[in-house]
Amino acid sequence: MQLPTPGTPVEKQCTFVYPNKLERGEGVDHNGITVGHWATGLFNCFDDCIPNGFMAFLCPVISVAQISVRLGLARYALLTGMHVALYLLGIVAAASADPVLLCLCVAAEMFTTIGVIRLRFQIRRLFSIPGGIVEDVAVAIVCRPCTIAQMATHIEAYHPSQCMFRARSTFPGYVTPVRSLGIVKSSMNESIASESERSKRIKNATAALSSTTALTTDLPSSLTSAQQLQWEAFVDYALEFEKPYRYFSNAEPFVLAKFQAFTTNYERINVHNAAFERGEYSFTLGLNPLADLSDAEYQQLLGYRASASPSSQAVETFTAPESLEDLPDTWDWRQHNVVNPVKNQGQCGSCWAFSAVAAMECAYALSTGTLESFSEQELVDCTLGGIDTCNHGGEMSEGYEEIITHHGGKIDKEDDYQYTAESKGVCNAKDDKAVGHFTSYANVTSGDENALQAAIATKGVQAVAIDASSFTFQLYHHGVYSWPLCGNAPDALDHGVAAAGYGVYKKKDFWLVKNSWGDSWGMKGYIMMSRNKDNQCGIATDATYPIMTKEEGEVVQEKHLTLVDEVTELASIM
Repeated sequence: MQLPTPGTPVEKQCTFVYPNKLERGEGVDHNGITVGHWATGLFNCFDDCIPNGFMAFLCPVISVAQISVRLGLARYALLTGMHVALYLLGIVAAASADPVLLCLCVAAEMFTTIGVIRLRFQIRRLFSIPGGIVEDVAVAIVCRPCTIAQMATHIEAYHPSQCMFRARSTFPGYVTPVRSLGIVKSSMNESIASESERSKRIKNATAALSSTTALTTDLPSSLTSAQQLQWEAFVDYALEFEKPYRYFSNAEPFVLAKFQAFTTNYERINVHNAAFERGEYSFTLGLNPLADLSDAEYQQLLGYRASASPSSQAVETFTAPESLEDLPDTWDWRQHNVVNPVKNQGQCGSCWAFSAVAAMECAYALSTGTLESFSEQELVDCTLGGIDTCNHGGEMSEGYEEIITHHGGKIDKEDDYQYTAESKGVCNAKDDKAVGHFTSYANVTSGDENALQAAIATKGVQAVAIDASSFTFQLYHHGVYSWPLCGNAPDALDHGVAAAGYGVYKKKDFWLVKNSWGDSWGMKGYIMMSRNKDNQCGIATDATYPIMTKEEGEVVQEKHLTLVDEVTELASIM
């Protein structure tokens, strides 16, 4: 059976856009940051006085640290501590008039100035802004606060109109979905761009970036000649997926670290796919936006964390029917216009929020006939009192309970509360614009794949947790993912996804699973995970679905149940 492509939503095609940022295009990179010129003039720091000008003039230490963290150049606490220590040294020197301390104070001031110069140089290089080192030195000396405000404005180091004394997240660009140029393109029919097409696209990309790209195919001096082919593949990869470090020099430590991660994954892909050709595996691996992540970086994306306290809002446990004969053999909720296009969580452990929202979007569409795109950011910011769920993770049921308990069962639409791939720590829910009437949710019998199949067929998309810790999941490309080393115990689960259907592919049962890593990953953002294999990867261990009611309190289940007849009819023609 060839998997069908998603259908058109009921009333409108809901597309995912990056919040508070421009669409990528001419003059804008994949994070929505201006490329080719400064976003604001040097002396325009008062255009956005709060917080940009205010912070740059009165708290330059904080601003410099925030900019550094935004670019992934330093740790916030370390850099802030160093600057505070230097300022304290200056105060002591001024009070004591000790010549040695005064010399140290001058050195400290030079250190700070050099830091600002380096930041300006890095930003110019990263975003292809014309200028030179002389200009960087001049503005850092003559008007340091102005250039700090200019840099902070350009890379959005502050939240608009908020004076904040903590750092925003580092750009999520390293796993942001970008349109593939053709090195390894995931597709439903395993289509891979031809070598000539690939070469043509890479050539065009190289030509377009020739005036700004610092990364070249010249082998860095720290590498050996045996690594030449791998380096060339890495450079192609950086251009292919428009990685920010394509503007860096070959010898940059960050680039070399990315190369090492890429090399490891590149070798894993080759070894695995050779074994696939020998019939040892049922799925292939391929290059995708995550192929330059080290194992440690990859683990940061896996943000499912089981709740320490039992759920309080679940009203029932869904159990399997006595017989599965009335259920369809295959099912795909995308064909019923209740599933939105694949989204991307960025470099934030918010998979649990995307999983919960996918189930809520389906339940709402089944109940109202309208497919809406809901706000994952509302769950990230508001759940558990606004803790840093990007780093700490969360659980789907916690997202349901947040909406039910604190927002009257209503959730904001994506357009009203857009995703930023970071935990703001402040809940900005717009309950007056929110929609839905979610009153509870149900658990599916833990570990029972028959119950999960029935829940998908009769209730809708299921929010499920899985063990995605293996590099084989990170680099998945196509086929039925079967990995016996996966755990299925509750403490083995680390990633939240959405089960949108099930079926059979090349005589292998599979679950159709929607991920949240963009459509450049896997099969256009989906993965076929093995089904009826002893709950492999724990897909049936923690499955839930939200319950939507009418305003007067009547549970809307009839529409789900009557779909079974449709399912049976559709299955005969799939």
